[in-house]
Amino acid sequence: MAQVAAEVQALADTLDAGIEPVLAGYEGLPSDHRPAALQQIRTYYLKKRYLLRIQQQVATFAARS
Repeated sequence: MAQVAAEVQALADTLDAGIEPVLAGYEGLPSDHRPAALQQIRTYYLKKRYLLRIQQQVATFAARS
């Protein structure tokens, strides 16, 4: 369980690092590039939500063991 939790956290950290430049530079983007940036943010959000669910399930499973 610890290995799975560590892998999920590593994936979450990678996602966070990948979206930081998009979020930081969003205000300076030309209006024609903003829809693509918003799609990246949406994808990040969905992936992050999925990883949070996995973390919760791992924590629930660990508490039962």
